[in-house]
Amino acid sequence: MAPDMLPGETINNVTNGSRFRLPDGSIFIYESSKKTHINSGKAVWDTHIEARYFVSYYPCDGKEDLTLELVTPDSNGGVVIGGKHFRFAYHNSTGKTSMTYLGENPP
Repeated sequence: MAPDMLPGETINNVTNGSRFRLPDGSIFIYESSKKTHINSGKAVWDTHIEARYFVSYYPCDGKEDLTLELVTPDSNGGVVIGGKHFRFAYHNSTGKTSMTYLGENPP
């Protein structure tokens, strides 16, 4: 089962296959790759020149299995997918990625 992720919460070491459940029941699945492309069912987020982010989004309404969106992050690594706002950061010193869920409405 995916752990809950509340607005303002940061996961400091997001790894491939990490799953997170948002307050509305939506599930996000994280994968990363250094390639620039879209796989079926995955959205690419280029939040760092050396990192690409693929996230599968399963909405809570049960009407769709998957939502695919291609988004471009802002200068702070912020992206919106499925109406949810996230910030991703790639840390060169550790080679790890952190993810912060900022809530339903982008600031």
